[in-house]
Amino acid sequence: METRLNSLEATRAQLEALFRGGSLAQDALDNAYVGLYVTMCVEFEGFLENLFLSLLLDGAGVVQTGVAPTVVVGSQEVVKAMVIGPGKDYADWLPYDRTEQKANIFFQSGKPFTNVSGDQKGYVKEIMYLRNALAHSSEYSRRVFLDKVIQQRPLSNAERTPIGFLRVRISNGRTIYQEHRLRLLNIANTLTT
Repeated sequence: METRLNSLEATRAQLEALFRGGSLAQDALDNAYVGLYVTMCVEFEGFLENLFLSLLLDGAGVVQTGVAPTVVVGSQEVVKAMVIGPGKDYADWLPYDRTEQKANIFFQSGKPFTNVSGDQKGYVKEIMYLRNALAHSSEYSRRVFLDKVIQQRPLSNAERTPIGFLRVRISNGRTIYQEHRLRLLNIANTLTT
């Protein structure tokens, strides 16, 4: 996941440079940010699924101290069927409590998935609220974004939109997009160390 998120970040930086140089229109930059952010979220969900399934798969080569599956299966198809459930095409990993619920069934003490801190789970919620506002242009998703993410933050009208919010610079000089990327990488690190 880290390689893919680094590639997305390099693309974002290139697009920002083109925009600043006048070679990319605002609409094109906005559309690119939506695609980059949604792709970043999809990569994180894929990471959760791949890690979860590989920890249950016998001989997958994934070994972590303190991680003890309640069942180890020798077939990837069987592992997927067990975790995803009958009649479903895919598992829901987010909101993160869904991952924890599955982990508490399939791993002793839910580890490593229960190692994610409360603050980290809060970051995932904020990231998902923003992703939903970008992916679903409904009034409901926008209202949830404003209520749960923007709240009373002192932002301009343009920055109070999902796309505008991604480009807001925070105190460390990074954009919200960059900060969310780092937070997802930090959570992945928590899960794999």
